[in-house]
Amino acid sequence: MRPDIVMAVDPGKMTGWAVWVPGEDDIKSGQSPWLDFLSRYESWISAVTFPTTVVERFTVGKETLKKTRQYHALEAIGVLRYLSITRTSRDIILQTPAAAKSFSTSDKLKKLGWWPVGQDHAQDACRHMLVYAAEHSAELDFDLTQIM
Repeated sequence: MRPDIVMAVDPGKMTGWAVWVPGEDDIKSGQSPWLDFLSRYESWISAVTFPTTVVERFTVGKETLKKTRQYHALEAIGVLRYLSITRTSRDIILQTPAAAKSFSTSDKLKKLGWWPVGQDHAQDACRHMLVYAAEHSAELDFDLTQIM
């Protein structure tokens, strides 16, 4: 079933987001502190009929443990999953950061007009949006030749 609207999220202390209505060319994107974003997401997910939420997976590994402990991404993913399931009966879709960065190059995003200048976290959310659009191109009527 084709979603009415798709939101892609780069969770963290500063959270990036992108919203796209399949069939439209433009997306809206931005970034905001994680609690501000989660509050808006709760209102959004309750208001949209058939939403899909795509979220960057956060995995704790050896390199993560060497850095300053910031659990904002893990906590945000849990809240996003909870709200999505309880409000829509649909789980979030998790994608790896590597999949988004390797497929959704800056050039591809710029060709689409999906490049929020100077907003790194919003750019990462747009990368996840493009991966989702490409993986579901037939269902979403997304023309992959736009990014070739």
